[in-house]
Amino acid sequence: MKVKKYFAASAFVCAAVFAANAGMPSTSYAAEATAAAPAAAPAAADSDATHVKSTEYRYTSEQYGYSITCPKKPVGVIPASALYEGQKGEVLIFDNDGYNIKRAWMVLADAYSDKDIPDLTKLTEDQQKELIKKFTDHGNYEFVRIAEMNGTKGLYTVTAKEIEVDSNGDGKPDTTAKADSQMVETFFQGAYGGRFAVALLDNPELTREGVADYRAGLLTFQQWPTNASSSKDAKANHKK
Repeated sequence: MKVKKYFAASAFVCAAVFAANAGMPSTSYAAEATAAAPAAAPAAADSDATHVKSTEYRYTSEQYGYSITCPKKPVGVIPASALYEGQKGEVLIFDNDGYNIKRAWMVLADAYSDKDIPDLTKLTEDQQKELIKKFTDHGNYEFVRIAEMNGTKGLYTVTAKEIEVDSNGDGKPDTTAKADSQMVETFFQGAYGGRFAVALLDNPELTREGVADYRAGLLTFQQWPTNASSSKDAKANHKK
């Protein structure tokens, strides 16, 4: 499962490459990110929609065809492949200490397949429950919820503190590892057929401000038509 393979590794890659001082995340803000999940993306989330700063900055990626409003102008942008080999997308860095990323948003393109996450807007209630169970059962997430998101739906998740790892490559988890930090991640389909994931990296622990900024940013995400979005699916979605 591509989603499982990527995110099982991502927390450890971030920790190994950038995390100095990273202890276990504070349960208070991790729990807050979890408790707030049902309102993570809906337009009715007034507390997030009014979370406005004078330093807000609209970031647009010509390469991956999206834009998103950030709490401030990123101090740097690096390829997502710097954290995970072969992954398409970008990491918008807002705070760092040398090579230690303290806060960032990782925006991934082609983040999942229809097999892993079907069109969330077309799922029945039972199918939604089945999808949530599938993600919860494989052990990489401590919380999974489907939330309304600007006319579409997103799969809102909080990564687990303890993650099952397949150390011998046989496809079966055989050991448990503790993550140095947790992430909030949302998977969703863009207006032109793109399959995106936006993750909050908030090290060494999730913070109230980081989660609020992330949730507010999700409300502003837009996909733009690019050569990469000229697939059959993208054209069909555009006509709709």
